[in-house]
This record gives sequence, structure tokens and C-alpha cells, in this order.
Amino acid sequence: MCVAHGGLMLRERLPNRRSAETWDLEALGLKFRATIGTHPNGKLGEMFLSNHRVNSMAGIMASDAAVLCSLLLQYGVPVDVIRKSRHESVLLSGGKVRQR
Repeated sequence: MCVAHGGLMLRERLPNRRSAETWDLEALGLKFRATIGTHPNGKLGEMFLSNHRVNSMAGIMASDAAVLCSLLLQYGVPVDVIRKSRHESVLLSGGKVRQR
């Protein structure tokens, strides 16, 4: 649980040993591996993303976004708030971008 201390939210750290689930996914022709870690109560607490092309810009951006998401979760930001705040677009054939 995040607790305010002197007006600041404290980070809710996960235990050293925790449950995690890993799976592979593909987005816009790029392959990723995602891992999520949970608190003992099952609440989402961290996320890791890696790309099949080491040091690619897509992989770096995905990894950085996952770290940011993990920090937001550990400081008590609800998953729904994070989900609704992200920019979502779909690349269409011909290089056009459609906003959802």
C-alpha cells in the first residue's frame, strides 16, 4: 500500500520473490516479450517489455514505457488510469496512422 509521508507518496516495493507471468506478443510486425510481476495479493506491480531486435528504437521505447508503468503502479496509480492515459494509434497500410 502506498502511504503519504510529508505530502509525498511512498513507493510500494514488491517482495524480492514474487509471482510473474511471461508471454510473447506481436504488434505492427514487431515481436515483443512481456513479463508482469504481481504483489502477494495479486495486484499488478511491475511490467517488463523487450523486443526481438536488441537495442532497436522500438525495443528501447517499449522497455522505457514498461519501467515508467511499473513506477506508476508502485506509487499507487490505478491500472485503469494508466490505460486511459496512453496515446493509441494503429498503423494502416500506406503509412497512414489512424487514431482510436
